[in-house]
Amino acid sequence: MVFDNRVPVAMEHDFAELPITGQMPPALLGTLYRNGPNPVRPAPEAHWFVGDGMVHAFSIGPRGVGYKNRWVRTQSWADAQGQSMAQSPAGVANTNILLHAGHLLALEEAHLPVSLDPASLATLGAENFAGALPDAPFTAHPKHDPRTGALVFFGYGATDFSDTIRIGELSQSGSLARLEQASAPYAAMVHDFAVTDRFVAIPLFPLIGYTWQPNRGAWLGVMDREKGISSLRWHKSGPGFAFHTMNAWEDDGALVVDLMLSDAPPFFPGTDGIVLPASDANLCRWHLDLTDPNATVTSRKLSGTGGEFPRIDERFLGRSNRHGYFTAFDALCHRDDLTGAERFFRVPDGDSVSEPVFVPRGAAEGDGWLLTVIFRADRCTSDLAVFDATDIAAGPLALAHLPVRVPAGFHGNFVGDAS
Repeated sequence: MVFDNRVPVAMEHDFAELPITGQMPPALLGTLYRNGPNPVRPAPEAHWFVGDGMVHAFSIGPRGVGYKNRWVRTQSWADAQGQSMAQSPAGVANTNILLHAGHLLALEEAHLPVSLDPASLATLGAENFAGALPDAPFTAHPKHDPRTGALVFFGYGATDFSDTIRIGELSQSGSLARLEQASAPYAAMVHDFAVTDRFVAIPLFPLIGYTWQPNRGAWLGVMDREKGISSLRWHKSGPGFAFHTMNAWEDDGALVVDLMLSDAPPFFPGTDGIVLPASDANLCRWHLDLTDPNATVTSRKLSGTGGEFPRIDERFLGRSNRHGYFTAFDALCHRDDLTGAERFFRVPDGDSVSEPVFVPRGAAEGDGWLLTVIFRADRCTSDLAVFDATDIAAGPLALAHLPVRVPAGFHGNFVGDAS
């Protein structure tokens, strides 16, 4: 029987030094943070996506690799523990984690970010950046502009689960640079978006009231970042659904968006109430002529490899990238957009890999390391794996071995010691 690694873990741990196979790169210094749902009191009828957030931290230093994990102390966590905690953050904070303006933020898409202590992972409280953010939805997938350091964000269902969408930017220092609101073609779940030097691009799919309604059609909203919300236009696109984008950029009067497109969203019901089965998502490229206000989005498949959790060297976010990475469930995939070639690192049957996270080493795109967490089914444990991002097929440069497992989660990011 195959063990389902979505089953939550029941304990928090601290391990000062993990055994290592291979050689950790001496220049790789910092912490890989990961986040995912880990319900305190699992309920079989509850959707996996709504479990209480648990953050995992792999600290990589000259002395080796340490690990700790902590539940985010939200009101949901407190209620499940039967505790009374004053001013506990709302939501479950279970989807992503990143650093901005000195704040380590646990994110989900229905509530404010939750600030954590980077060293201890202690929950510090809901983070509104000194009152800059309203108490409203904030995406789990904000984008760091590598040119300005700004954090670009959005929030769907901005007023009582309506069709309103907020779009904003926090400066590198955490001050509010923009916050505007507009209406979408319909009220739907919007998990991810894309940002270029000039534009914000919001793919809108008909997952409405958490029910798949494909007859409503899909759209792409495009806003000029300098002109603001008055420039937002919605363009029709073809069928399908995507949780995640890989990147977007401008190309000779056109907008290009790479995203993992599937036929329908898995794990959600259709209009007949039947939950949709898992289906492959493939890397596809959307193309929109920006010179035509009535243009529709065209789409073509880039890869026949089914997968999820696409990432890039994020120094190239918003500009054309050559190297892309994603999980293929039992493998990591590195795709070269220039040649179309794909290279893989595969794990044994029953094992699985988490979202890959790129860490720069040199100045050239793709010169760095790729980090992932591998679940080992035979031992029911997990390993932190470090690859040379230019040659993942050669296997890990190093593995740090946990005596426990990291349950299947969603997203993470690396914070270097210099940060």
